[in-house]
Amino acid sequence: MKLPARLLGRLGIDRAIGYSSLARVVQGAAGVIAILFVAKFLSLEEQGFYFTFASLTALQMFFELGLNGIIVQYVAHEASHLTEVENEWTGPQVHRSRMASLLQFCLRWYAVVTILFFVSLLILGYYFFLSTPNTSHIHWQGPWVCILIGVSLNLFFAAFLSFLEGLGKVQAVAKIRFIQQICASLVLLFGLWGGLGLYVTGANMIVGVALVIFVLVKRYHTLFQHIFAIPIVERIHYFKEIFPYQWKVAVSWMSGYLIIQLFNPILFRLQGPAVAGKMGMTLTVFITIQALALTWIYTKIPLFSGLIAQKKFKELDQVFLRAHKQSLWVTAGFLIMALAGIAGLEFFDLKILGTNLAERFLPIQEMCILALGIFLFTMVFSWASYLRCHKQEPMLPQAITAGILCPGLALGLAYFYGSLGACIAYGFVAVVSVVMGKVIFEKKRIEWHQSDRT
Repeated sequence: MKLPARLLGRLGIDRAIGYSSLARVVQGAAGVIAILFVAKFLSLEEQGFYFTFASLTALQMFFELGLNGIIVQYVAHEASHLTEVENEWTGPQVHRSRMASLLQFCLRWYAVVTILFFVSLLILGYYFFLSTPNTSHIHWQGPWVCILIGVSLNLFFAAFLSFLEGLGKVQAVAKIRFIQQICASLVLLFGLWGGLGLYVTGANMIVGVALVIFVLVKRYHTLFQHIFAIPIVERIHYFKEIFPYQWKVAVSWMSGYLIIQLFNPILFRLQGPAVAGKMGMTLTVFITIQALALTWIYTKIPLFSGLIAQKKFKELDQVFLRAHKQSLWVTAGFLIMALAGIAGLEFFDLKILGTNLAERFLPIQEMCILALGIFLFTMVFSWASYLRCHKQEPMLPQAITAGILCPGLALGLAYFYGSLGACIAYGFVAVVSVVMGKVIFEKKRIEWHQSDRT
């Protein structure tokens, strides 16, 4: 075996992780350049709008309600009993039928949800920005509509990618997202350079979703047509099978928004767009790192679900624990590099493209607190993904606790201490969450696997 292949094997990097990681690397590299371009071509106030736009559009999770991840798991469970032959799935009719019913349900669900999301966020965004003092000089209305169009389309077509992942086509989906990330990054960078201003995010998202639509139509329309045409003899019943699990996942996803995405709107309202922009810039770097690290977990969700369906629990734990350790090493390494790089810019007072980039981030002590929280939550998200593959959501108490604590503490502390207070709130909630998460993970892993063996 050649040295590079051996090294990749030790790091746990297969093709799916490779494409997903490359997408995150491209996103990270483009993000670094984008940070420079945002600092160069947008004012500090526009930077606040830029990142607050992203925080508000993340409210889509209140509409999608965690169904994307559930699709992957439920499809994977049915597909583990079937075999694919030239875009057709053969095997027991009951599993083919349940898979087809799930696809039909998803199409109806996401059609309704997409419309509700667009209309609701259009109204909410206009009220939020119009009612914020000292922002009338920023032309944000057109960019906001453009962003909502892109996010809404992405919300609908993301369901098809989740379905493909559940069918085991993780590598193909990762490749699509990799190419999508390259195109979107180019649009973002050239758009900022070309003077699109706040319109750049909407243009970026519309181009990305257009690519997804093109690939789905060109390569996978036959597959989806065959599944859609399967006669329904037995269907997955939403309220009996999905909803009892989904509402718990949805609460967890919503608490995730309250834990991290609410900081920008809170600071935007209490401290103004400039402070919100610094928080947004910092969180963008850290969340990108976390997303890269979690590809070691998320790309294996179909594998985890299949092993659980087949009751191969020893193999399941071996695969998961190895991926979990690799994910944490990646998180720690990149967080340290990011902190060191920004500290270096601040210490040496370096200017890039004529801009003091360090001034666009939070102070380094606040960044360290956020970095610790990101690392701890990476553990929690990894454990939660493992447990959700069992079609259950035992992390709900942790999610509810964090979802209540974080916004409450952030509002109170940010009012008196600004961004430092928000960072302290996040760090404290991360410590509470990792303690609760570890106890739940170990308890449920042992309990479920012992009961299934007996």
